[in-house]
Amino acid sequence: QLGQSFNSMAADLSRSYATLEARVEEKTEKLARSNVSLEVLYNTTRTLAENPLTPSTLDWVMRDIERVVGLKPCAICAREEGDQRGFPIVLANEPMERERASAWCTDERCYACFGDGASGVRAVGNGENRLLAVPLAEGGTPYGVLLLRFPPGMEIEEWKTKLLESIGHHIGAALAAAKRIDERRRIALMEER
Repeated sequence: QLGQSFNSMAADLSRSYATLEARVEEKTEKLARSNVSLEVLYNTTRTLAENPLTPSTLDWVMRDIERVVGLKPCAICAREEGDQRGFPIVLANEPMERERASAWCTDERCYACFGDGASGVRAVGNGENRLLAVPLAEGGTPYGVLLLRFPPGMEIEEWKTKLLESIGHHIGAALAAAKRIDERRRIALMEER
């Protein structure tokens, strides 16, 4: 009876250790994801704050996103307030991706990408043209969209979606700031004239 009790206790301890190991592994994985997310957000914020908003700056941000999220950068499109159509301000550096992005954009699919302006991160298109559209907005005002291409058969995890939403807000804020600076320059030039 004592031996059976001892064996039962050992089995219970073994199950408890296995459960604890699984929890530790899960927490370690979540912590690693959080660290990667913070690193990308920091890099994005620093890059956008320290550099002028140029296609090369935005391209660097897109490559950093690709490294973490695993989706191929396709394009960043902007649009003016009240205009339903957008225009690409950055296309992917890879010739094949650049060609695909140009083909997608020439078919006038702006509404699919921009949606109603209030939509969150969402998939658009299908097959080889399946893209993830990340809105670039600040304070509820849409300034553009970041397009990333899905590899065949890939679905995006929730933590990556949240990360992309945050990055979209940072890029949107940078676009808004650049627009405000441009408007100030125009006003100063008009006053000077």
